[in-house]
Amino acid sequence: ARVRCVPASATWAPERPRRGRRPEAPPISGGPGELVSTAMVDGAIQLPADGAPILLLADHQTVGGYPVLAVVASVDLPLAGQLRPGDPLRVELIGVAEAQRRRREAEADLERSARAIAADALWEGLPPDTRG
Repeated sequence: ARVRCVPASATWAPERPRRGRRPEAPPISGGPGELVSTAMVDGAIQLPADGAPILLLADHQTVGGYPVLAVVASVDLPLAGQLRPGDPLRVELIGVAEAQRRRREAEADLERSARAIAADALWEGLPPDTRG
């Protein structure tokens, strides 16, 4: 399953590691515990034996042996990474097609912004090598 992180009902625990973040929420019980190690990706939400989910971020480990509950949609990872301790967080399940649609929309928005900046009259009087 893919997930979209939306500010709302849970909050981040007070630590701020780049490897992963744990939401402050009741533990999830009944998981299978440790599994055979497998490759991990940015945004994976692992469930360790203590039941406190971990959202893997930029400096996460390359392999892990805990079950993966879901993966945050790549378009929402910047939002998840910017949340501060105590900021509210809501997780919304979406499918792969929806995650891909949202990624395409974000890329189109970025492209429109880049074209608008390039066309800005302020750039017209500058030599090409100073336009960025």
